[in-house]
Amino acid sequence: MVQSFLQFDQFIIALLFWLLIVLVSLPFFLRYLVRRAWFIQSGNDFIPLTSLKKQLMAINSYNSPVIIQKKRKKLLVGWRYNDPEWSERMAILGIRKSYFAKLVFDQNTRTVNISDKIKHVNFDLSPIRVRSSWLFRPRLYCSVQIKPDKDILLFKEQKAEQYHFSPQEIKTPLCNTFIQNGWNVRFDLF
Repeated sequence: MVQSFLQFDQFIIALLFWLLIVLVSLPFFLRYLVRRAWFIQSGNDFIPLTSLKKQLMAINSYNSPVIIQKKRKKLLVGWRYNDPEWSERMAILGIRKSYFAKLVFDQNTRTVNISDKIKHVNFDLSPIRVRSSWLFRPRLYCSVQIKPDKDILLFKEQKAEQYHFSPQEIKTPLCNTFIQNGWNVRFDLF
């Protein structure tokens, strides 16, 4: 519309400026869409956050490839790619990316925001040393099965040979545990 009123070089600068605005705002728009579209509401009785965190931290005592770490006010749930027993299995399966779920709790709305992250790993020197990238990259994995029998106790019961180290193997039990304990689940982009 403004092309007829501007000179060619001014038009190109204006076009580049508008393109930059669109590209900068696109991740935030996508985040808004993801947060609205993937929201799972729980209808169960609510348990306090401290009890829920105790249940989650018990994952570390299970003989499973899943580990949970506390980072400030959030929790990171991912694969034990540094553990020699599990790094060998991951190397045999040809895994090159390790999945992490970042959990942020909102007590006011009883909502857990889950954002998916991946980190590149190199198992060439496994089990002596496993190298990984420094930064996490955001991803979105939406394939989750909502079933009451698939909660975090699955990590305790599942045998080592049954793991394929896919994101759904972590995300499904987490979502089901949150829903069973009265917490809403919202997928987030970052």
